[in-house]
Amino acid sequence: MRAVYTFGIVLCCTFASAQVRVVVPKNAFKSSELIHAQVVNTTNVRISFCIEAGHFSMNGNDVEATPIPFLVQAPGRRRLNHFFRKGWSTLLLGPDVGSIRAPVDLEAGKSYDFPFRLTGEGSVRLVLYYWPGALDSVCSPSLKNARKAVSDRFHIGKGRRDSVTAGEAKIKSLRDQRSVAKTPPRKEKQKVHRGCETRSAGPLCTSLVPYLVSAEKC
Repeated sequence: MRAVYTFGIVLCCTFASAQVRVVVPKNAFKSSELIHAQVVNTTNVRISFCIEAGHFSMNGNDVEATPIPFLVQAPGRRRLNHFFRKGWSTLLLGPDVGSIRAPVDLEAGKSYDFPFRLTGEGSVRLVLYYWPGALDSVCSPSLKNARKAVSDRFHIGKGRRDSVTAGEAKIKSLRDQRSVAKTPPRKEKQKVHRGCETRSAGPLCTSLVPYLVSAEKC
C-alpha cells in the first residue's frame, strides 16, 4: 500500500513539473489574419482535450472551417468585489446551436497546430482545458479534474504592429533628445600662455598678444 502511495506521489510530481502550453507565434495580428496556435505537450503522459469541430473563421467573404480546442477570452469589466483583479470574458465564436465536439488526445512530447482567424480589434488570450490520459468523456459539460493552460495575451486589429513600432520609435527619439539635453557641453581648460604657444595664432590669441607682452615687460 505504501509503495502504491509513493508511486502516486512521484507520478503527480512528475506531471506537475512538466507543462502543457498554448503557444501563439507573435503578440499582434491583423484582423482576419491566420493565427497558428499550438498545443505543446511537454509532459511525459498523453493528454486529452475537446475540439469544437463546428468552429469557423471568416476570410473576407469566405467561410473557413477551423476546428479549435480553445476558448477565446477578452478582458472583461472589473467587478466591485474583484476590483484589483482583471476578469476575462469568453467570446462566443462557435455555433450556439448544433455544436459538433470531438475528443482529441495528444502524445507526450508532441504538439498540435490549430490555424484559425479572428476579426475585430482588441486584446485576447486562448484558454485550453485538458485532462491527463486518453479519455473519451472530455467533451462533457463538466470540467471536473480538468487542468488549464493559458496563452500569452495578444492583440487583434488593423495596423496594431505599425502603431506600436511608430510609438516605440517616438519614445526612443524623445529619450535621445533628453539625454542630449542633460549632457552638459565639455569645457576645455584654456591657459592663455599655453594656448597661445601651442595653437596657431587665432583671433583670440592675436588679440591677447599686446597685453601679454606688456605684462612680461612689467
